[in-house]
Amino acid sequence: MPFDCNEPERPPHLRSFNKEGAILQIFVATSPEQVPAGIDRFVSVDGSVPGWALRYDHHVTGERTNLDAMPPVLALADEGFDGIATTNADADAVASVVVALLGGRKAVPEQAYSILQSASHWCDHLRPMDGLGDEINRLGRGLLDHIATRLSAARGADRSACFSALSLELLDDVRTGRPLPFRDGYAAQRARCRPPASGLHSRGRGRGPDRPAGRHLARPGRGV
Repeated sequence: MPFDCNEPERPPHLRSFNKEGAILQIFVATSPEQVPAGIDRFVSVDGSVPGWALRYDHHVTGERTNLDAMPPVLALADEGFDGIATTNADADAVASVVVALLGGRKAVPEQAYSILQSASHWCDHLRPMDGLGDEINRLGRGLLDHIATRLSAARGADRSACFSALSLELLDDVRTGRPLPFRDGYAAQRARCRPPASGLHSRGRGRGPDRPAGRHLARPGRGV
């Protein structure tokens, strides 16, 4: 059962604790004023939240997805972090939070990591990820649609709460080995699309072979 984003307290199984028993807070912020009170040392993923102590942001460093920008092993609890944040709540950021809290990609089962990677690629580039196969990309697209649908109804502080809840729900799914959430909306979306005008082609977001090095896409309202 998905956690209700409007509930002030998370159920115990949806809390993320470091080794000292303190909750590692998940939030969205684009300014110092939006960083929750009491957060002293936080990681910023898939965006550059002002005040970060550690940052993994592929929009700055140029990797395909934010998971590609993160190291294979992370030990956030051992390093005294009390928060993890992003500037824009989306599937790539959710996947980054999940992998970071699990301890890096080496701690994530291979199939689950591949689905997270695919969902991240769909999110930023609007197309399947090469090398993952049709089934993984189908599951990745379904996970993206699940996350995007849940987030689309939330605004402001509610969006930050929903981002946190979604990240912890997905973390729980990966930890317990449950199938990752899936929403089958892609076929209906494609059916509503019109073919591009003659001479035009679609292009995913982010860097590509025709985008100069050192540039990255700045999303509306997103810090860089």
